[in-house]
Amino acid sequence: MADPAQRKAHEHLLAKVPEDRLYYPIVFINGEPRIAGSAEYYEVLYAVRAELDEAE
Repeated sequence: MADPAQRKAHEHLLAKVPEDRLYYPIVFINGEPRIAGSAEYYEVLYAVRAELDEAE
């Protein structure tokens, strides 16, 4: 998060990510970090589908 105000607003999410895994981008699903260092369409899609499957 390049904007310091955004980073401060989302500090509670970033606290869940280990320091050595703070790669940009970080994808959070339901407030939990799921992907770090990549946000390819299919990776995000599969992560969301897995989350939805777990919720059923």
